[in-house]
Amino acid sequence: MPFPPRFLEHYRKADRIMLGLIWLMFVFALGLAFWHDTFLQALLVGGGTSVVLTALYRAIGGTRFMRCCLGVGLMVMAALHINQAEGVIESALAFHIIVG
Repeated sequence: MPFPPRFLEHYRKADRIMLGLIWLMFVFALGLAFWHDTFLQALLVGGGTSVVLTALYRAIGGTRFMRCCLGVGLMVMAALHINQAEGVIESALAFHIIVG
């Protein structure tokens, strides 16, 4: 009988924290949508990314592939915020690009 990976629960907890950040970024995208009238982008890209990553977390949470998917999701959300702000990279540079 194979044993579960040693840090599986730690990885799942870290994935859950990052997933929470993805959902906060979706809420931020909705806020930008009010300011720049980009509701369709916020719902399709931001909502789609959040829902897909949540489904992946339920299926494969704690795996290396999940952590890679969360990294891609963070990049997608950063690009969405820059696009919503009409290319003003300073709107997302400090928080998303440098910190992320």
